[in-house]
Amino acid sequence: MLQTTTDDPVNAATALQRLGPRTVIVTAGHHGAAYSHPDGAATVPAPTVHAIDTTGAGDTFLSSLALDLAHNIALHNAITTAVQTSSHTVQHVGAHTPAHRT
Repeated sequence: MLQTTTDDPVNAATALQRLGPRTVIVTAGHHGAAYSHPDGAATVPAPTVHAIDTTGAGDTFLSSLALDLAHNIALHNAITTAVQTSSHTVQHVGAHTPAHRT
């Protein structure tokens, strides 16, 4: 596991990227997510929601991200969807996901 000593998600992603990975994505709970890749670094804010249960939020984020990337969705857009999807998940008890996207 890679670690940094910064609390800032963008700085963490950038520091971890310097260790070798081409692209790094850091999830930051209610702050959203940050990423760093060869074209730059950015954050994707999370919407304000009432979190009830965080069970499955990480799994929801990763599965949404993987689905969009497999469909050649741009990285920033894929991360935005993943943040939105996982934000929905935390608003329910247990690992609920939003309705199927078409």
